[in-house]
Amino acid sequence: MRFIAGDVILGGTTVRQITNSGVGPGAGIMTQYGSTDVDPKAFFSHMFEPVVNFTTEDIVGYLTGVSATAGLLIAASTAVTVPFRKGSSGGTFQSNGNHFTISGNEGALVIPESISARQGGQNITLTSSVHYLSDDGESPLSESAAANYASETANAPYGFGGGSLTYSGPTVITPDMIAWQVNFGITVEKQWEGSGKAPKEIYITSRAPSIDLTFRSNSNLTSLTSGVKDLTAVNVYGRRRTDLGGYVADDQSSHLSLSFGDAIGSLQQVQGSGRGASEVTYRVQGKALTASVTTALA
Repeated sequence: MRFIAGDVILGGTTVRQITNSGVGPGAGIMTQYGSTDVDPKAFFSHMFEPVVNFTTEDIVGYLTGVSATAGLLIAASTAVTVPFRKGSSGGTFQSNGNHFTISGNEGALVIPESISARQGGQNITLTSSVHYLSDDGESPLSESAAANYASETANAPYGFGGGSLTYSGPTVITPDMIAWQVNFGITVEKQWEGSGKAPKEIYITSRAPSIDLTFRSNSNLTSLTSGVKDLTAVNVYGRRRTDLGGYVADDQSSHLSLSFGDAIGSLQQVQGSGRGASEVTYRVQGKALTASVTTALA
């Protein structure tokens, strides 16, 4: 039977336009052997570390509800639900009461992982993880094969909008940029309590955001390619699309921006090709990442 990944429900935040999603229960199985046995005598469940991973084109919905630097803490008793819509052979989808969901309502932390764009490509996509918590040490997940599925709406997506580097005063470099990827760089640590098999607490332990910039040539990057370079501003953009048209006007405050102030950059690689254009990848690391879905580009 065909199942299609649906809108992910993060408590009061619904993330739409899911391009893929997956739930890993994180079940750990322990095997017991006798002193000289080569075949197992028993099996025990000893750990659950459930995590959801999903990718979305709903950048507005996600970044409106989830912080780019702190994620989103979901309180206990608030459901985090990953639905899968059940198909109907010879048609589209089955009626309500027939769909599949996996949920947890004992607390969770939503963490943004990365967001990327490429010139001439599809819509900008963002990947995220959701880390479920447990209040009793057992797996917090529950399943339903008789769920309803709400009607969908969609937020306008974004396309590649270029970017800029600023260094040595007012110099701004935007040479043949063809792609960017922002890595949010949030690291978490989970803690178990007593003999509990599922984590009860989770902490953000570090943030190390970075932006990878890809260029079609290094003609204007000569001064950046030796060692590392101090930068005073780094910006990448997404242009918001408009239905039945191209993009929202640049002077409208509805575009996407991700940026660093003071940062440091280093050349990662120059990838050559005998048939196509070569590419240069440049990585920028900053102390604080700013994300906005209300930016005007002009």
